[in-house]
Amino acid sequence: MAIAVQGGKGQKIGIFWLPNIFILLTELVLLTIIRVLYVSGYRRIRARSLIGILVFSGLFLLQSATGLFAYYHLSKNFGENLVVLLMGMNAMGLSAFISLFLSLKQ
Repeated sequence: MAIAVQGGKGQKIGIFWLPNIFILLTELVLLTIIRVLYVSGYRRIRARSLIGILVFSGLFLLQSATGLFAYYHLSKNFGENLVVLLMGMNAMGLSAFISLFLSLKQ
């Protein structure tokens, strides 16, 4: 099953790949917000303990951005067998980021 989103070389992205890409985009947005909150906190109080958290969140941002790139290219070569497994893993990761975001927002 494919939808009208065009991939490279005329190939289409399967409908099950789009939720995976959306989950990673959501993670990127949440991580960016978390990072902005910590950067503003670091500028305000200059706590050295926040540097590790900033590095950690930066690595997660890099991982999510790399994941978006990889999923886009994987969607051209692999079917629904792989995408269901990845969707489950991404849903667990997103739930962890949402809980982290909600706890940090307070």
